[in-house]
Amino acid sequence: METAPLVTVGINNYNYGRYLARCIDSMLDQTHRNLEIIVYDDCSTDESGDVLNRYADRIKIIRSDMNSGRVLEGTNRMIEEAKGKYIYFYDADDWLEPDTIAESVKLIESDPRIDYVYSGCCVHYEDGRSTEMWPVEDYEAKDAVRRTFERHGSSVISSKGLMRASFLKRRGYIKYLGCDVDTINTMHYLRMGLRTKAINKPFRHYRIHKSSHTHGIERRIRAINAILRYIVDHFEDSVYMPRNATINRAEYLRNYFMTVASSYLNNQLPSFIRVPSIPREEMLRYCAPLFESARIYAKGA
Repeated sequence: METAPLVTVGINNYNYGRYLARCIDSMLDQTHRNLEIIVYDDCSTDESGDVLNRYADRIKIIRSDMNSGRVLEGTNRMIEEAKGKYIYFYDADDWLEPDTIAESVKLIESDPRIDYVYSGCCVHYEDGRSTEMWPVEDYEAKDAVRRTFERHGSSVISSKGLMRASFLKRRGYIKYLGCDVDTINTMHYLRMGLRTKAINKPFRHYRIHKSSHTHGIERRIRAINAILRYIVDHFEDSVYMPRNATINRAEYLRNYFMTVASSYLNNQLPSFIRVPSIPREEMLRYCAPLFESARIYAKGA
């Protein structure tokens, strides 16, 4: 009987001790049994250490001596340590259905042209709102980039899924414009030839926390700006500009970035983006990167 391929599961954690056990248990309960589970703890100050100690004989733990505050550090370290044919990265506050990895491996093993498999998810709001299902579908690379741009930086391809380790180790994890952004990595991989496949089943469970700090909104706006600029700077105009555009590139991009800023200023955002009550003057300051991008591209950059 052929041995199932080894899959490395990489979990980034910082102060998610209250959720960590459920995440790890969901990995240990996978029907695909040939797993290497690595948890990178970014110097947590909560009960994470005690939780990890309970699993020390079943998982590999990498403890940082100091908090970097960047997912990038843990991800790169786990890529270096990974022994699996495939790597599945996940967040410590979320969890998976038992067949997630088995179904993902089955699909990616069926076609050597596939580099990455992702699935739909079940979204859990901690503020009491009803659980939502987020479906997924297959996209060609340019269509995925176009849709991400149309959605103001919200990717249509999940950054949590099963990837060929060979592709990941060749391409690496990137840092761009001072932001550690999963979506930028996805856009970068698509540019590098990543071939994806979707499983439209809610295998992943994604938690949206009740608390939403102003720092989180400021960080999100910086990240969104970085994603959008990556697309503009690295893809052909035809990928992100409307096919029937009646204005030139400079004017279109100026209007586009101003529109994105306006959506935050006027709180015209999807339900999963929680914007707390922030004074308009403060929100204007947070939107400064978007205004700066509008200014730069208006000059024809």
